[in-house]
Amino acid sequence: MTFDLHIHFDDQSPEGLALEALVKHYHISPEEALRRGVTTLAAQAADPDNFDHLFTPEKISLLDAAAAEARTGNNLSLEQVQKEFKTKRQTWLENHPA
Repeated sequence: MTFDLHIHFDDQSPEGLALEALVKHYHISPEEALRRGVTTLAAQAADPDNFDHLFTPEKISLLDAAAAEARTGNNLSLEQVQKEFKTKRQTWLENHPA
């Protein structure tokens, strides 16, 4: 089966802006951006519990770097984290009265 599609997105529409962002970010043609999008949607539809498409090599390298930094101990202590969460929670509660 083949599809010959002709799609027109206004360059100021949300779809047009999203497509332009993908083209610029990945340095690909609009056709390739749409092809990748359809492929991703098809993979999600085939197995909705499979999140492999989210773990690109770039994301994996960021996760590896974060794990390495955590192992070196250059992060906050548990007490510092709890204090930060408490401060943020208090601020949020003040800005969102019940």
